Amino acid sequence: MEEFNSYSISSNKLFVGGLSPHTTQETILNHFSTYGAVRDCIVMLDRLTGRSRCFGFVTMENFQVLDKILSEDQIIDEKKTDCKRAVPKDNGLSQISSYFRTKKLFVGALPLDITDESFRGFFEQFGRVEDSIVMLDRDTGKPRGFGFITFEDEESTERVLENTERNYIGGKWIDCKKAVPKQMEMQGFYPPSMMQDFYYAQEFVPGREE
Repeated sequence: MEEFNSYSISSNKLFVGGLSPHTTQETILNHFSTYGAVRDCIVMLDRLTGRSRCFGFVTMENFQVLDKILSEDQIIDEKKTDCKRAVPKDNGLSQISSYFRTKKLFVGALPLDITDESFRGFFEQFGRVEDSIVMLDRDTGKPRGFGFITFEDEESTERVLENTERNYIGGKWIDCKKAVPKQMEMQGFYPPSMMQDFYYAQEFVPGREE
């Protein structure tokens, strides 16, 4: 199959979310082939574990079949999936981040007096923490206003996000989002300036060193 072009905007590409963990690329190919020729398809995998992230992308040869696909329920491996037109760059992030599962969160808008202990301590209420880090300015040694938290399981991440409106540290609301792996960025959603392990660091910290 051909590689995805990181610089193209394809009107015949579909985002397919809510897949079963057992759904394979071949299964997706066979399913959507009933609508017409499939140019490319992929199931996104966790690069460390090799397990499915329960979403993928399908590119059809004929964009006209997308309307028919989107007008019907798509049941794959006995599970109803959520199909949408793939949206390029920043708009694609909000669409796909709801579906992939991860143990790692980006945390922005942190108090500037945050400590590693208070940062980790806040998140321990949601589950066992595997790793935590508050990013520091390399010149001043002071917090840069964001960090990352990694839990031992994905369910803890979901609990944090369900608590979004009540996530406060030191009386300040913090912005928690799923950390987006580099593998996603390489599917044509982000420009070269954002090709890094986690794009949020650049978004939330103006003037970030290149």
